[in-house]
Amino acid sequence: MAISNFVSSAWSAKTYLALQDQLVFGSPAVVNRNFEGEVRGDQILKINSVGAVTAHAYSGAVSFDALTDAQKVLTVNTKYYTAVAIDDVDASQVHGINLMNDATRNAGYAMAKVIELFLAALMQSEGTDALAKLTDGANPSVDAAVQNLVDLWRALTEADIPETDRWAIVPPWYYARLLQSTNFVSAATINGPSAVLANAKVGRLAGFDIYVSNNCPASGTKDNTMFAGHPMAMTFAHGVEKTEAVRIEGAFADGIKSLAVWGAKTIYPTGIQYAVVSED
Repeated sequence: MAISNFVSSAWSAKTYLALQDQLVFGSPAVVNRNFEGEVRGDQILKINSVGAVTAHAYSGAVSFDALTDAQKVLTVNTKYYTAVAIDDVDASQVHGINLMNDATRNAGYAMAKVIELFLAALMQSEGTDALAKLTDGANPSVDAAVQNLVDLWRALTEADIPETDRWAIVPPWYYARLLQSTNFVSAATINGPSAVLANAKVGRLAGFDIYVSNNCPASGTKDNTMFAGHPMAMTFAHGVEKTEAVRIEGAFADGIKSLAVWGAKTIYPTGIQYAVVSED
């Protein structure tokens, strides 16, 4: 690749798209992107919302409530970079493969992994622990695995979280148990056998769109955190701030480096219910 032909915006977009395709916890179906816009590092985004409104019984007179505002701050201050060198000799010996394209895609994958772990940890630290409400969190049977989702559905409903657009994220071993339930509706059944699964969405059960992720936080060799929630509960903003190509001094090689920035804020803690469950 000639440095003179490098277009920063095009390569940033490629990194961003590869990153997007790998997000589960960061999927728009799981967290909202209402305040994303043109993200830059060290941005402070102020999220304004209106307080609760009271419904009054009518008796011939009307009284007006003063609206109160509730402001939260989303700080976009987490920064990670990738930097890859492509040796001229390697580039000349590989035919039919664009090494820079592959490097850019893999940079997106690497960023996605870090973002997923960041968001999962944030959901667990700022969400609502629902373990006590589960039917069986320790080595659940197939029926108990399904009932646990029903328990999380109830927890969200009792917290007045909207029933539409709810999601659940489970580790692979938990998904394997759900697959054995006759109540589980696979994504292939919903969308057709040839449909491409979007960001690890694998099916639907108990009022949730089910996602599977290998990034569910682990505590021990057999324990993972499962989550259920609504996109309104957390807002997330991220972007690839810059991508640059350089000629590396002291080597016959091109380099490409990307800087990604992001931040997230929990808006409704009860809109994310989580529980640590054990495989055995």
